[in-house]
Amino acid sequence: MTRIWRVRITLLTMFITAFVLQLVCVTAVYKSMWPDEYVQVMVKLFGIYSVHLSVILGAIFGGKPPDHAQPPRLLTPIAVALAALWNVLIGWRTVAFAFTAGEKVTDLIAYLDGVSAASAFLVTGLLTTYFIKANQ
Repeated sequence: MTRIWRVRITLLTMFITAFVLQLVCVTAVYKSMWPDEYVQVMVKLFGIYSVHLSVILGAIFGGKPPDHAQPPRLLTPIAVALAALWNVLIGWRTVAFAFTAGEKVTDLIAYLDGVSAASAFLVTGLLTTYFIKANQ
């Protein structure tokens, strides 16, 4: 397996793990929410992760990179580190929500809205740039 494929699988695993962890955390405390609040949080998480996962899956299923293709050395750790940081920024609040009693669902949704909107373009742009450079 080439380095490009290892990074692709690492990124995919990172995003899916963070996404599933948050879905599990919200589902674990769904009895403390109104049904419409539960749906709002789930839809918000699906919306947040859909763009990033589609970029990663598009790179994986979009075609085989040339055998000689290698992304710039510095770009690989930056892409992985920024993706990990983004997942921690989004995920910690959802996990904290599951373990904190009396927290409002509207506060969680407001946080997810704010942080994901302000930071999604960085990660999506970096992932797109990484996969384009990796295929050259």
